[in-house]
Amino acid sequence: MSPTIWIGLAALCIVIGILYQQEIEEDPIILQKKVVLQDSKTKIFYFVSDLKNIKKWFPDVSKVKEEDLSIPIGIGKRFVENMYLPLFGDSEYVTTMTAYDPPSYFSTSTNSWLQTHIEIELEPYENSKDQTSLIWRIKSRRTSYLFHYTMVPLLKLYYTGKSRQALFNLKYLFRK
Repeated sequence: MSPTIWIGLAALCIVIGILYQQEIEEDPIILQKKVVLQDSKTKIFYFVSDLKNIKKWFPDVSKVKEEDLSIPIGIGKRFVENMYLPLFGDSEYVTTMTAYDPPSYFSTSTNSWLQTHIEIELEPYENSKDQTSLIWRIKSRRTSYLFHYTMVPLLKLYYTGKSRQALFNLKYLFRK
């Protein structure tokens, strides 16, 4: 190889190293979606915040079990999830409840390589007791510029389809 190619490869490695070490200010939002469901905020909150129910509405989740049955649902509660991921097959990871404010908000974080952080916020839809807006945010705790500019666009594509299916399933479960 010529010296020019070696210099180019060295420069590329330096740029990748810098992008990997430099971090953006906040967790990058991979996706944010909103849906209106036909039931009370309280009923929907307790259904979606109980992660044992996630396999009923989120695609490709095959199994969810609580790590410790003696701990009630709340901050620090841990679940073991099995999910099918394209290119990786079945993956098992731990999901931890990181915020829990019934019946309005909860969030979870996973120990997967994506380090996903999911937030679900509920509010009455147009002051109705029988309609609820569910706002779902998927973030990643990976904050390097390299991850943000290479993986986040691919994850947006992947999660857009999965979220569409998940929110459709929730609309179906909470139909009147």
